[in-house]
Amino acid sequence: VLIVYNLDIARFNCQKLFNLMSLYGNVNKINFIRSKEGCAMVEFASSQSSLEALKLLNNIFVFGNRINVEESRKMFVEEIRSPYDLPSGDKSFENFIGDRNNRFNTPQQASKNRLLPPNKTLHFYNVPKMEDDAMMDIFCDANAPFPTKVTWFDLKSSRGASATGLVEFETVEEATEALVLVNNTGIEAM
Repeated sequence: VLIVYNLDIARFNCQKLFNLMSLYGNVNKINFIRSKEGCAMVEFASSQSSLEALKLLNNIFVFGNRINVEESRKMFVEEIRSPYDLPSGDKSFENFIGDRNNRFNTPQQASKNRLLPPNKTLHFYNVPKMEDDAMMDIFCDANAPFPTKVTWFDLKSSRGASATGLVEFETVEEATEALVLVNNTGIEAM
């Protein structure tokens, strides 16, 4: 379990924090702490994932704030029966066990993921092939920073409708904010 401090409470909720944390391992639960504004607890499925997230996300800037990540003394995040409402109207607690957006389904899959600190380039996948302007609209619709460049990789087969590629941003902070706001967004095929 990690404790994340100094989150912009007007811009973060459980899903947005999941979008960032789930890059480093499967997330079980997230709970924003009512008595400590901008503070949340994140329970990972494995201690190794927790340590990777701690190492790679501590002291990064997101929405103008330097977030601090520390190990919690608690071994798990308790299930909250009556979570409070965050400023966004979203609930302060969410259980992600079994969530389809947790990517580390098997140890073999997990071993293929390269865990990196945030950088200016985001890799996207499982996206319908679309025009660059349509891709840019996804970021615009989410009020996310706007990419400076989109690069599409060649499709491996004409059967599959999904594509992969890279989006680049001016700064690491902009890329991280875009990830928080846009990761796991549902996109209709064009």
